Amino acid sequence: LVERARGRLQPALVYDAVSRENQIHEMRTNTMALFDYATFDVVQFLLQARMSLTCGYPMQHFETPMVLHYEVGQQITPHFDFIDANASDYTEQIRDQGQRMITFLLYLNDDYDGGETTFPELGIVHRGTAGGGLYFINAHADLTPNRQMLHTGSPPVRGEKWVVSQFIVSIRRRPCPARPTVPTRWPSGRWRWRPSRRDRRIIAPAGRAVAAARRRRSRLDAS
Repeated sequence: LVERARGRLQPALVYDAVSRENQIHEMRTNTMALFDYATFDVVQFLLQARMSLTCGYPMQHFETPMVLHYEVGQQITPHFDFIDANASDYTEQIRDQGQRMITFLLYLNDDYDGGETTFPELGIVHRGTAGGGLYFINAHADLTPNRQMLHTGSPPVRGEKWVVSQFIVSIRRRPCPARPTVPTRWPSGRWRWRPSRRDRRIIAPAGRAVAAARRRRSRLDAS
């Protein structure tokens, strides 16, 4: 993940609920790598699957992930991740984009000093370890913001920090995938395809029709 992100780094962006745009802002000085589903790889897919199992939200509620990179002195000052209810078109934004219910962080390295994730309202200072995850709930069940989730990314004082940041929203952002067909292997080593439930719903009626036609032909031949 780190190596894939290195070649895609750009200034990190901040979402502005008023303009409904991601913008460069002085509150955030680090860099980030964005990935869309055209550049998604199997590691990122499996990572989202594990996050989904951990927090209980289906993967269809996941935004595309970011890899955040902090060099010495780079930071993001205290902020919230939810869509603010004070936005003039708050209802429309929630309907169109969904509320950011959960932020899930995965720490990709720990060979740095400083760089803590701090929640000043809760008195929590968290320094992740490589491979460790942290998620927090940005909004209540009724989608109203949880203002205790004010947090900051402190600057590293030695080394560089890499972390995956994943937003999980209240609505489905992508359709449910069809269940894939599963390959199985005969004892001889040859492959065959075992149809999924969806495939069987399509195949079974056709198979019954073919069998009925064969029975009718057999009866005609017998007569």
